Amino acid sequence: MQPRFIFWGRLRTQKNVRRAIQLFEQIRLIDDQAHFAIIGPDGGEGTLIKECINSLGLQDHVTMHGPLDHEEITQIAASSHFYLQTSTHEGMAMSVVEAMQLGLIPVVTAVGEIANYCTDRINSLIIHDDAATVASIRDLLGNPNQARLISESAVDTWRNISFYRDDVVQRSRHILGSIS
Repeated sequence: MQPRFIFWGRLRTQKNVRRAIQLFEQIRLIDDQAHFAIIGPDGGEGTLIKECINSLGLQDHVTMHGPLDHEEITQIAASSHFYLQTSTHEGMAMSVVEAMQLGLIPVVTAVGEIANYCTDRINSLIIHDDAATVASIRDLLGNPNQARLISESAVDTWRNISFYRDDVVQRSRHILGSIS
């Protein structure tokens, strides 16, 4: 199992992507094949994130994709194992939900609603401190069966619950159909 990480969302201060990069850098020290894909529009942090990547020498290990559509995100997520998000505050965190539905293991801070649907070492890894989180990731990299169980549990958390974007489209069509 290769340590492949992904994040998608607006590159804003609250997402704390620079902390995610610093955490990822510790993982990259464990495995030089580690990769982190960062996807999303610049919400004011893009330059600082690039500077962080450069200052840590991670240019060959972190790719900033800019904004992508859902299909493109899903394609990159298919070769990833972990969804890394170190937000300082959140609401529902739809990207975490989508990542879980895709079978990614969320590595997240338990802020906002995330604390209500992510359970440490059951369907996600909750970041309490970076060193412990890196140790947990190292353990999962060495134990693919345990990683598979957490991934399956992440999917099961949202089984039979549709993607948010699909609900919006379906409800919009329903509303438009009733107007006609």
